Amino acid sequence: VLGTAAYMSPEQAEGRTVNAQSDIFPFGPVLYEMVTGQLAFRRDTPMATLIAVVKEEPKAVRQAAPAGPKALENLIGACMRKELDRRAGSISEVKSSLEALREGLKPQARPAWMLPAAAAGLAAAIGGAGWMINSHRAPEPVASTPPIVLTSYPGEEREPALSPDGKRVVFSWNGEKEDNFDIYVKPVDAGEPVRLTTDPAPDGAPVWSPDGNFIAFRRLTGDKGGFYVVPAAGGPERKVADIPTLPSHRGWPDLDWAPDGKSLIVVDTSSTPAGLASVSLATGEKRILTVPPVKSFGDGRPRVSPDGKLLAFFRSSHASVGDWYLAPLGSESPSEPKRLTHFNASTGAGGAWNSSSHTAH
Repeated sequence: VLGTAAYMSPEQAEGRTVNAQSDIFPFGPVLYEMVTGQLAFRRDTPMATLIAVVKEEPKAVRQAAPAGPKALENLIGACMRKELDRRAGSISEVKSSLEALREGLKPQARPAWMLPAAAAGLAAAIGGAGWMINSHRAPEPVASTPPIVLTSYPGEEREPALSPDGKRVVFSWNGEKEDNFDIYVKPVDAGEPVRLTTDPAPDGAPVWSPDGNFIAFRRLTGDKGGFYVVPAAGGPERKVADIPTLPSHRGWPDLDWAPDGKSLIVVDTSSTPAGLASVSLATGEKRILTVPPVKSFGDGRPRVSPDGKLLAFFRSSHASVGDWYLAPLGSESPSEPKRLTHFNASTGAGGAWNSSSHTAH
């Protein structure tokens, strides 16, 4: 079963056959959340959320938004009916109902609950329904691109990262003897890998500097380690910062480059719970970027946007689950981050930015 627990249809949550009508159900929780500001099926764990989707009904819309129109509550309920044969027949019908509801709420007679933001939300919901209609139309045929095999060596190659110009890939490999993970770089199109590190301790999480001239990585030694930088063309490495202690409940810390290429953004395990900090390559000076809640399990997986203005990161709420957050870069002191997801998903999920600085993960 793949998907976001709070927005699955019951048949998807149970692993049964799904169809276009199954997509109407997730539209219901989205509408519910826009109207009430609450998640329809929020529970403490993904499994409990799935059980709620299959067996339980959300709190009535009018309990959370008492002045809301009954027609909207009925429409949301029609989208979220458990049985397919009782659910709204098509997303086109839902869109038509939303449009009729909007027409009935003229600006001069708009009730108190219909704030400008809510009006914009209703328009967005209509647009979302239109998108769903279009998304089920047959796409234009496109030429398929065969995959390019980057590595096929003995052992295990992992944590790949493409260079800024897209011509090289760096990765961690445990070598032909499968005895230790080191950092390697090779051209994308052809050529043999060049080994950049030879320390007997395992290296990983390689990331390119913005100019493509250096690679930062993590090295683990027992329950401690450090963050290092090495020239992408080969040469002497140097340590930028220590990893004082590796929390037993967390995966290995990873890192990213600051947009100016003069510092690294790293998991700061010297604090409890661990937050994120930038460390100057020139001076080693540390600046705190995030301060996780005391009861959380810390922040990790820093991902800087291509324009250098935003920092996406994963905040663990429990030992192995959490959500993605977004914080501005460049402020003098840490600011309250914006929560991007409500998955309570596994920390095993990676994250990446697309080229226009819109997140994808």
